[in-house]
Amino acid sequence: MQYIKSFNNYIKISVISIAMLYLVFLYSDFTGVYSLVPTYILKYICIILSFSITLAYSRSYLNKKDLFLIRAALFFTLVSDFFLVVENKFILGVMFFCIVQFFHTLRYSRNSVYIVILRFSISFLTIFSIYILLNFADKKIDIIIPLALFYFTCLLTSVYFSITAFKKRLFPLPNNVLIVMGMTLFLLCDINVGIFNITPMIDSNYWIVKFLYSLSSNLIWFFYAPSQLFLAISGIDFGSSHPINKQRPINKQYEH
Repeated sequence: MQYIKSFNNYIKISVISIAMLYLVFLYSDFTGVYSLVPTYILKYICIILSFSITLAYSRSYLNKKDLFLIRAALFFTLVSDFFLVVENKFILGVMFFCIVQFFHTLRYSRNSVYIVILRFSISFLTIFSIYILLNFADKKIDIIIPLALFYFTCLLTSVYFSITAFKKRLFPLPNNVLIVMGMTLFLLCDINVGIFNITPMIDSNYWIVKFLYSLSSNLIWFFYAPSQLFLAISGIDFGSSHPINKQRPINKQYEH
């Protein structure tokens, strides 16, 4: 009981802390008012706290495999954001985000590691084969384009399987809802990342282009921070972590 109380308190403190940081950096992003601490640091702290939540539920989890997968996904998210947010190394960040989506897909699809690797390998080989052929044809394309396309296919695969898992009830409530919400927000975040990076290539004389560029830059973390929080808490066994609920054994359909 003492563990459950401590666990619940840590989750509450983490969620409140993330919410406060979220409001601060959103206010700074949308108004242009500088915060005392650079917003990129506040944003990265949110990701650190989200990952720390997965380390906290060492007993209140659905099962060991799910615990490993959610921790792995959030750990590589932490690594990815270090390169993207702190170091501004876009290629390395995207590469690690591909690994993030591998673990998310493995978690939601219930397929074996080999099948998921095969799916990702086919996408990778197809995209980069086209990239190599185009370069041989003197169509010079930046490496980031095929890498971003590969990442987006990985993300769409994760989102698809999260929705499939929800429909098939592979996870209990509210975990399945948290997963779908988290992955949907993840997708919306990366759609805005795409808009943010594509709009500078378009004629900036159009007001709509400038508007989309400005809006997308602010919406990235508007969607992203809550997505990671939802995913972080989606592995909690809410039946055992909350004393107000009856203790319940994990249904076999939730084991993988």
